Amino acid sequence: LPRFLNEQEYRQLEESVLGHTAIGTRDDYLDRAWFYLLAHQGLRVSELCDLRVVDLDLEGQRLVVRQGKGKRDRVVPLSATTVAVVHDYLAVRGAAQSNHLLLFRQQKIKVTLVQTRLRRYGRAVDVAVSPHRLRHTLATRLLNSGMDIVSIQRLLGHETLATTQIYARVYDRTVGQDFRQ
Repeated sequence: LPRFLNEQEYRQLEESVLGHTAIGTRDDYLDRAWFYLLAHQGLRVSELCDLRVVDLDLEGQRLVVRQGKGKRDRVVPLSATTVAVVHDYLAVRGAAQSNHLLLFRQQKIKVTLVQTRLRRYGRAVDVAVSPHRLRHTLATRLLNSGMDIVSIQRLLGHETLATTQIYARVYDRTVGQDFRQ
């Protein structure tokens, strides 16, 4: 079975997140920030929770992931949407005892909080989702939009190209279009 969400499932999930966070509470801004950091940047949930404010460069539209899997650092470009939602979140983040980027009750967010909330947003539209499934979805979406597999490998922080090939799948539609060309 595919590990990625198809385009319709992804759009439904994104609409669910946006709909459930439309009120604009501090938690709503937090949820939008972590959702787009996962969905548009392909972060691992552990990397997401460990992000620090100093790792973020909104002006340069990039993020430093420190000590990711394999204890390797990498720089991840930020989408315009992610820049906007993180900017909005930072405006309501407030002071904290921690310099972690994403906070819940003045502490760095926990993996379980992200997993639980993401599952709840998915259940609202009958889409089974996890943070890791969003990584597979991003890799697949990028591959099918024409991004080079080696660039996807670097974005996701994979040591080998074989790992990236497990993540990124070519849609049947893309194969058909390539064949006709």
